[in-house]
Amino acid sequence: MRFALIKCKGSTLSLHRLIQRAFIFSPSGLDSSDRQVAFNAVTKLLNHRFPKGSPLFQKWEVCAKYLHHVLALAELFKTLKATKRPMESSPDFDELIMNASWYQYEIGDLEASLNLLMLGFDICQDKEGILYGFYCNHAACIYYELNDLVRCREVLEKSQKIREARGDPIENELANTYSNMSNLLLSESLLDEALMMNEKAMTLRATIVGTSSTYFALSHMMKGRIHAWKKEYDIASEWYQKSADVFVDAGEGESWLRGWSVN
Repeated sequence: MRFALIKCKGSTLSLHRLIQRAFIFSPSGLDSSDRQVAFNAVTKLLNHRFPKGSPLFQKWEVCAKYLHHVLALAELFKTLKATKRPMESSPDFDELIMNASWYQYEIGDLEASLNLLMLGFDICQDKEGILYGFYCNHAACIYYELNDLVRCREVLEKSQKIREARGDPIENELANTYSNMSNLLLSESLLDEALMMNEKAMTLRATIVGTSSTYFALSHMMKGRIHAWKKEYDIASEWYQKSADVFVDAGEGESWLRGWSVN
């Protein structure tokens, strides 16, 4: 008690994290089934609290509050995976890893995001499923920012294949994959192909009820960028203006994106 490894306040005992960790790995610790139940319960509670979707810009404060808990849970999962009593993943844990990694991507912590995402790739059971398609699209975004276009194309093609074959329940995500592929093609100087893929994304989004106007603004901006690379500056200016107008109409919540359309 005097070394503050265990504190007593009323009827509550608080254990130092070293004591907790020692107990987990001791012969007296929880058996595999009890540990899995505890892990699933903590994961469900944490996943319930952690923001979901994309973008997470307006929820960064909440993400930051819970991120260190996610990372601690992920580290424990990886540690136990190397023992004789490994943990099993769950749908809640899969979703939690995906959203926490995306938050890290949005704040520019690319290496950390990729590191967490690699755990997602490892634990995902269905390598042809929708969740794996999310992981691949996410990884493509990171590799693109890191200018690793070879790996970007590899995972982006995998995401596109999965989403087209399985029928994406969230069709806007398939449109996002097309849009990301358009970005990649532009970086590879394949301008006509980039323009066709951008049109594909815009056409799909136009069929989806409730699509955020922000997605259309980003597609307009991308189309302007492609025409600029084709040295069709008048056409490019028209699409940039359309993009800026949509961002203005979307209100202050999306105003931070407007700068992209004028860069």
